[in-house]
Amino acid sequence: MDDEQRGWHAYLERAYQFLRSAGRPLAAGELASAGINRTTMSQLVASGLVERPVRGVYHIPSPEDDQRVMWAAISLGYDAVFCFAAAASYHRLTEEGAGIPDVAIPEDGRIPSRSSFESRVRFHAWPRAAMADDVETVDIQGVPVRITSPARTVVDMYRHSTLNRERGIKPVVMDTAFVDCVSRFISEGDQNARSMELRRVAEVHGCWEAISGITSVITATRDRLMTF
Repeated sequence: MDDEQRGWHAYLERAYQFLRSAGRPLAAGELASAGINRTTMSQLVASGLVERPVRGVYHIPSPEDDQRVMWAAISLGYDAVFCFAAAASYHRLTEEGAGIPDVAIPEDGRIPSRSSFESRVRFHAWPRAAMADDVETVDIQGVPVRITSPARTVVDMYRHSTLNRERGIKPVVMDTAFVDCVSRFISEGDQNARSMELRRVAEVHGCWEAISGITSVITATRDRLMTF
């Protein structure tokens, strides 16, 4: 038992050990099912041994933690899909870290207040259909986390970049970030399969012609450089 835990009431020790044994962040509802209420968890947070990265989600910090703990916590607390730069970072379609994570939530929902989070999160309101098509579920910190597929990420990066002139879409991605993303996508793995997948998704969103033109320039430039 740590020095901080000496003198704890039995209910605090039980709650702490329950969270510790889970080995992952837990939502308040999961804790409530085990007979552990929010008041108890607030006391543990006040002790400094437990963190509340997202309102209603609790986690015991460890030296191995990285930003993915936050991703797991967000997924437990909200109907969310990680997208744009966050998805590009996960799929290794950029060398840059995710930084402030981009998170899509239903447009008919309510954007959480900043006070609900320990760190910053960039929310985007999406139609519910957009949160289902070409979205994968991955395991992060033992929590199912939804994230746009690699091809969908490339398409989203284009559609929401400064290169796209489609009306009604707010640019939130720099053109250089999209070019970096699509360049990495078309340079790795099975080129034919990846190209077909990118075309399928881009055609659904009506932007294959534009993306195809950009990828052709990137490929031609790369081939020219390789001849020197």
